[in-house]
Formats: sequence, C-alpha cells, structure tokens
Amino acid sequence: MRYAFFYIILVLPLPNALVANSGGYWQQHVKYNMHVYLDPHLKIVNGYASIEYSNNSPDTLRQIYFHLYPNAYNDSSVMARELRNIGDKLIQDESERGSISIENLVLTFAGQSPYRNLSIGFGEDKTIGKVELPKPLLPQQQLKISLDFSTSVWQHNGKAGRGGYLKNQFVMSQWYPKLCVYDENGWDQTPYHSLGEFYGEFGDFEVTITTPAEYIVGATGTVVAGDPGWDAVYIDSSLTNDEIKKLVQQRRSDLQNFQPKNKTRTVTFYAENVHDFFWIASPDFMYQQRMSNSIPIHFLTLYSSLDSAERYGWIRQSVHTIAWLEKKVGSFPYPSLLVVQGIASENMEYPMVALLGTFRDVTVSHEIIHSYFYGALANNEYRDAWLDEGLVTFLADEISDNLSRQVPLRGDLIGQLTPITNKDIQLNYLYYYLHSSFDLPLGLESKSYTYVTGYNVNFYVKGSMFFRAIAAAAGDSLFYDILRQYYQQWQFKHVDKSRFVTVCNQVTGDDWNPFFEQWLTRTPKSDYAVTNFTTQKLDDGSWKSVMSLSQHGDVMASVVVRLETSTDEKYEQQWRDSSKTGTVTFYSLAKPVRAIVDPDERLMDEYYLNNFSDGWAFKWALFPEYPNYYYLPRDRYLINWWPRLWYNEIDGGKVGVHWNGGYLNRFHLVRGQLWLNSRSRLPDASISLTESCDNIFPDAWLNMHIAQMGGRRQADINLYREKKYQLFRPPIRQWRVGITAYSLFDDRYVISSVGTRFWDAGTVVKCYVNYDADFNVSNHKLQIASQFDWADKSIIGTSSFAKLSLESKLAVRLIKNKSYLNVRLFAGDNLMNEAMPVQEKFGVAGANGVTRWNHEPLRSVYGVLPKLGYYLPGEGNLRGYSATDQTLFPVADRILAVGSEFLWHNFGIGFIKKNRFISKLRLDLDVLLFGEGAWIPDNTDNTKFLSDAGISLAFSRRMFGKERKITIHFPLWINNPRYLKPNASAARFGYRWLLQLNEIL
Repeated sequence: MRYAFFYIILVLPLPNALVANSGGYWQQHVKYNMHVYLDPHLKIVNGYASIEYSNNSPDTLRQIYFHLYPNAYNDSSVMARELRNIGDKLIQDESERGSISIENLVLTFAGQSPYRNLSIGFGEDKTIGKVELPKPLLPQQQLKISLDFSTSVWQHNGKAGRGGYLKNQFVMSQWYPKLCVYDENGWDQTPYHSLGEFYGEFGDFEVTITTPAEYIVGATGTVVAGDPGWDAVYIDSSLTNDEIKKLVQQRRSDLQNFQPKNKTRTVTFYAENVHDFFWIASPDFMYQQRMSNSIPIHFLTLYSSLDSAERYGWIRQSVHTIAWLEKKVGSFPYPSLLVVQGIASENMEYPMVALLGTFRDVTVSHEIIHSYFYGALANNEYRDAWLDEGLVTFLADEISDNLSRQVPLRGDLIGQLTPITNKDIQLNYLYYYLHSSFDLPLGLESKSYTYVTGYNVNFYVKGSMFFRAIAAAAGDSLFYDILRQYYQQWQFKHVDKSRFVTVCNQVTGDDWNPFFEQWLTRTPKSDYAVTNFTTQKLDDGSWKSVMSLSQHGDVMASVVVRLETSTDEKYEQQWRDSSKTGTVTFYSLAKPVRAIVDPDERLMDEYYLNNFSDGWAFKWALFPEYPNYYYLPRDRYLINWWPRLWYNEIDGGKVGVHWNGGYLNRFHLVRGQLWLNSRSRLPDASISLTESCDNIFPDAWLNMHIAQMGGRRQADINLYREKKYQLFRPPIRQWRVGITAYSLFDDRYVISSVGTRFWDAGTVVKCYVNYDADFNVSNHKLQIASQFDWADKSIIGTSSFAKLSLESKLAVRLIKNKSYLNVRLFAGDNLMNEAMPVQEKFGVAGANGVTRWNHEPLRSVYGVLPKLGYYLPGEGNLRGYSATDQTLFPVADRILAVGSEFLWHNFGIGFIKKNRFISKLRLDLDVLLFGEGAWIPDNTDNTKFLSDAGISLAFSRRMFGKERKITIHFPLWINNPRYLKPNASAARFGYRWLLQLNEIL
C-alpha cells in the first residue's frame, strides 16, 4: 500500500524484551500452583491455590482484584440483567446456578510474616472481587497469595457464559479465582457480560487435578505427573472403521462394568506463558494423537461423536492448520495442543486448547489459530474483539480454501452438490448487516451489542473483511510480513490497536492510522463502479484500454482494477479514489475483454454488480430456495427456478414453473410462476416486482403484483416498511399500505358440487393498511397484527365495505423451553351495514377466501382430494369445523375467537444413520393439545358460540435454510355438529383429521 505519506519510523526487528523495554512496555507476571478435586455427584470443584504475583509496573498497588466468573450464574449478576433486558432468562432451573467462594485468604510480602484471614469485598456484581492490601505493593516487589476456594459448577444451558457441566462431562472454563490484569489502563475490572470474551495476565500454571478414576482429563499445558487416562482409550490410526466401531462398543461396555483399582485419578499439568487455564473431564472420551511438524496434537472425542469427527476430517484439518501457520506466521507458540470436543455447540479458544462443539473445518482452524492471536498475543477481547476474532476468521477462511484445493473435503450430499463456501455464508450475513440500521463501528466494546448475532457479524464477519481489505491494500506478501513481525515482536504480551497499527507502519513504510480510524470509529461504505470502458487497437497491433471509475461510497482505500484479455491474460493496477472519480489506462497485446474493479472482492463492496465493464451477468439455479438462502453470488443476478406439478378437476393436470430472481436477495427482486393446464387450456401466471426504497424511507420496499390464477385476476401495489430494534430479533414492527383490485371471471373454480359459493362475482377495489409487531416479553413471545380494508363502489368496483381485524398471540415458555402455552385472540368486524363479499368475510374454521386463493391447494374447491381435510390457519381457527369435503365454507361478518394450545416441544425421532452422503434424518415432533371457541353474533341458525378440542402432531425438520413442517390435527370434540353438517347427523365426539403443510408447498 502507498496510501498516505505523513511520517514513518523504521525499526529493525529486535528481541521481545528489548522492544518492550525500549517502548516503555511492561506487564505483570503471575505464577499459579493449584490442587483441585472434582466431585461429579455434587457438581463441585474444591481447590487450593498458591499464587505468586510480581508487580513489574512503575506503580504502587494498594488493592488487588480477582475475576470470580462463576458468580455470574445467578439472577442478580450483570450477565443475567443483560439477558433480561432482551427478554431472555439466564437461569431456568436451580441446576443452572453457579458460584465460587473463597476462604483462608493469606497474603505474604517477600521476607515478611503472612497476613491471614483477610476478607474479599464485592461491588454490585460479584464476578469482581477486591482485596485491600494490608500494606502497599511497591514496584518490582512480589506478593504471595494463598487461598482455598470452592466452585459450584453450573449446568450448561447455552444462554450465555462458558463451560459448565452437561450429563457427565465437565467443561471447566473461567472456574478459578483469576487475578485481573493490571496494565497501563489500571486494573481491568470488567464483569462477566453476556457478550464478550476475556483478558488475562500472563504467567505459569502448575495444576494438579483429581477426578473419579473413570474420567479422562485434558487441560491447558503438558502432563508432568500422573495419568490423564489417554492410553486407556487410545485409538490406533491404523484401525479400520469396523475396528474403531468395535473399540467404541468395548469402551461402552468397559464403563458399565468399570471397577477401578483406585477410586480417583490424579494428574498434573504445567504451562508457561499462558493467561488462562482450562480443563475438561468426561468418562466418554476417546483419544487420538498426531504430529504437525514437531508439535504433538492431542484429540479427545466423545465416543458417540467419533464418526462425525472422522467424517469431517478434524484431525487432518488440525495438522494442516498448524503447518500452514508455522509457514505463514511463525513457530507454534506452545509445546503441544489439545483439540477437544465440548458440550452442545460451544466453540471456544483457550491457551493450548481448541474446544469444539462442531467439527466443521473452518471452525477447527479458527480455534487453533487463536493459539497465536489471543493465546500468544493477548488483546483485551472485550475491548478489541475485532483484533483477534476478525483476524482469526480471515485466516481460517484462507486455510480452508488452501486445504480444499489440496484435498477434496468430505461432507454430506448437499455439501457436495452446492458451490457454497464458508466465505459465501459469511458475506451473505455481512451484506444484510451492512444494509441494516445496526451496522456499528468495529472499534466498539462488546457491551455495545445486545444480541449475539450483531456481535458475531460485526466482530467476526465484518472484522474478517476488514483484514481482507488490509491484505488487498498492502498486498498479500506485505500483509503476511506484517503478521510475522507482529507475532515476533509481541509474542506473550498484551496487544491492542495501536501496537498492531505501529507494526503495519513499520513494515509498509506508510501511515495506516487514517485507514484504521475510518473502520474503528465510523461505518464507511464502499460502492465502486465501472462507468465507462473503451478500447482502441493501436498501429503496432497492441491495445489501449481506458476504464472510467467512480466510488459512490465514502471509504478511503486503494483498490485493485483488472483488465482481462481474450488470451486470459490479466493486468492489474492500484487506484486510489481520492477524487471519487478517475480513469485507469491499460496497454495489452491481446484484445481486451472486460475490466473489473476489486476483482477479488476485498473491500466489502455493497453493490458489486456494477463493478464489471460488461454489465450484468446472470446465473440460473435449479434448486428451490436453498441457493437463495445461502448462495448469493455478488457477481451475478441469481435466478432460482424449479418445476411444479398439481391437479384439480377443472384444469386437469397442471405443469408449472416458479422462479425467484434477485441480487443479494435485496435488489431488483422478481418473483413469478407460470402454469399450463391440460384440461381447461387456460394459463395461470403471476409476477411480482420489489424494489428497495432506502433512499426515501429506510428499510422500505415498493411491491407490485399482477396475477391470473384459478379463474381470478388481481393487481396490487403497496409500500412496505419494517422497523427492527435489534438485528434478527424482536421487537420488530411492520407496516404495509396499498391498493388492490381483483375480479372473478370463471365461476367453475368457486362453486362446489352442491352449489355452495365461496367467492362472489364482481370486481373489488380496496385500500388496505396493516400493522404487525413481534415482541419478546420476559422470555415469552407476543405477536400483534391488525388490518383495515376499505372499498366504496360509488367510486370504483362493485362492493362497498369496511372491515377491521385485530389479532394477538402469546407464546409462554414453560419447563426449560420444552413446553409452551400458546394463547390466541382474534376479533373481526364489518364496520358498514352493507354485506361484504363472501371471500372477504371472516373464516370460522380457518383463513378466508382471499387468503385461500393465494394458497395453491385451496385455490379451487377441487384443488385437493375431496376426503382430504387440508387446513389453512387464520381468523376463527376452529379446526373442528373445517369442512373435510370442501362443500361447506363457514364464514361470518363478525367474529370473536379465542384459542389455546399446550405444546410439548421436540421429541426427536431418528430414521437414517449417518453416512458419507446423507446426514442422519431426524424429525422433531411437537405434540399439542388444543381447545378453541368463537362467538358469531350474526349466525343465521342462532348458534352464537362454537367450540372444539383435540390433539395435533407436528413433524418438522430444518432443511435448506427453513423449517419444513407437516402437522396432522385430530379434532376430537365439537359442541355443535349441526353447524358443520346441518342436514346430516354428526356426533359431538368422533374421529376426524386435517392436514396442514407449512413451508412445504
């Protein structure tokens, strides 16, 4: 990069101590010696700690502070309060509480008698403990601290925090009295927040751990005494898959019949130059080992997950990651590495440890890279999360791309058929984030983010693209020179933004401060475009090309521009957008084909489609919805299409095609369908256009729609706006205002075999306004919806009416989120004396005619099999009164309905075992008990109140980015069977069933 020439200071690489001293750098040092005992039955770790603390600062200390992180697991902590503020709850059960207590605190100054029975004080949050020193600790003096402590281990619930226990696995992270960092900013007294990670003092740890004998133990450090149990569960790499399965089965049997010679296992781990100590224990581990260069890697896998670990190639990925890092950055900073499977989906870095909840290749690399950036170079992750998480995410993508070019990665069938990379998924999240109103500067502290999604997208994904932009500006070669210098100069020290920027300045000879400031303090936008491209053949046969460029954003950067020729030659130059517009001239031997700005997508360009001189390019994908969810190419307008088949008695066989077109699923959206009907010979078609109106109203969209479907025509135009208060999370408010017109031109689709009409003839033109809102209320979900429709035939159309509907839904979480109570209220009223068209009336048993028309199986009375009860929820929602033969369509001008469901969530059902191509097919089963009632004041047969009750089974699975659900309803009782079949006898109690498909058709 040759970006800004203000000043430069050149220094040669020097030994760590000399560089640190010459810059006035200092850091404290700690030395821990701990003996701890795990009681898995009581869920307690008791321990003794002796800590030597060296005051290397120029300051006199009068207090010391401890992080007492386990105290966060209670209702009064900062972590719990932050979760309550977003409608969530940290503690769902008493087993999820944690704590740490300290006794027998003794302080000893060098050469002096000890001070005994000292007390530890707490502020508002008990995750920070304060000890007043009985005398000042002077610079260059040492203090010995000894204490007994007891940690009550919390049950892991995935809400916030780290570690804990789950079943018989204990993940001991942030579990001991941990001295706070004292640096140039003073004592770091950051409490345990719901978001953000850690900052620790470098030191040496010798920790002796005692567990029951059947437990296998792994930890930070190398084993210096005792037996962690690895040899007893060792898996030889030469074993076949069948032999490994037999070994796993034998391991299960051994545990069931385990009779230990000794009741306990004791092992000692030792580590130098680390700022944290982690350990893990479980009787369910299997052990493997590999070498990467000269570094031993220890693998602990739960035997139930061994097949997944092998299938995803986590061992190969780990070996390759260390080899790549040693080549690109420097020697691995520690003598060994533990890669271990943890509980749930928790992935986390600790010194000398990569804790994995998933075996995806990029995740394995990510946690191992943290051994360098966070482990050996320790930034304050709460204040500067981008500095390690952004860099590590960038390098993990580079490693995975490098490995996939060398060895084909195994995966399931979908993973092999789709061109989706981890970078694709990240960029899709990132572009949504950049266009939202929640894009925040990189340099903010973790507390600036309320929800984990915004935290992750900003620090990990946007942070990764920030380092990608640095690499683009400096060039790949200089970028890795920066990393090597950064690593060599600051190994085993605390780093921050200024130290990294200084290294950038030293290596490149430029001033990088303006570049960093724009991203760390602001949210600059990048939008380059090729505005003109001309070519000219010269007299000597060569070609001259002139590219005109513009930058519509405000980012300050140097961007690569590329010329491609007919002989596949590529010419590149750097262009700096100091004047926002400019030209770049190329000379080539072969004929120019096209010009590109930022060809490697390094600068987070928000509209990359105009970065090409040859205009838009299109990509067609035969795959319903899935590519549109994950795969959003930035250099193509993507059109997903898929064929459809259906049948009804009027059209006969129907052959159709659906398509979705759009750029980044945000710009120039087109949705459409076309049906050819074998019997009626009438084509059905619809098309919708959507454009962003961000320039007028933020988060607003203009929608236009025309359709001819099932004997009806419609035209609609509306303006939609969405207001979010948190990224991807409630509260969310939505407004839509529009005008629609529709008419019926073929009665055959709307009159049943017994003459019941569920759609009136004529043309309806109506204006409408609706408002929807989603909230989280004390860990529960509340939804509110309202709509007002108005039509006046004296102005236009053949109908006059005004109707208002109000709906509220409340989902109350019960019993550890395994059961819910859902309550629904609906009220609808015709506000005028004139009768509404039947299709506009309120459905008693489900949605009304207009809503059913937009749903293919219900568009015609003959759209589904006569005896198949197809249920579409809405309005009255009385499942027991849904007409299974579709000859009746109960509707009302006024209705007041209430419904309730008691739901037991997520009974897992597995059908297909995992293999190389197909992941295990697992359906989630929800069981619901429902009861509903509705008051219908204008019912013609004087039946004012209807009610029903029954049971439902909902089978679901998340596929292709959405939840696919099939629900079968069994209404077992209705209070007035004559309303359903007035001319036939019907029982109050009886067997009937309805089918509902969500996100399937």
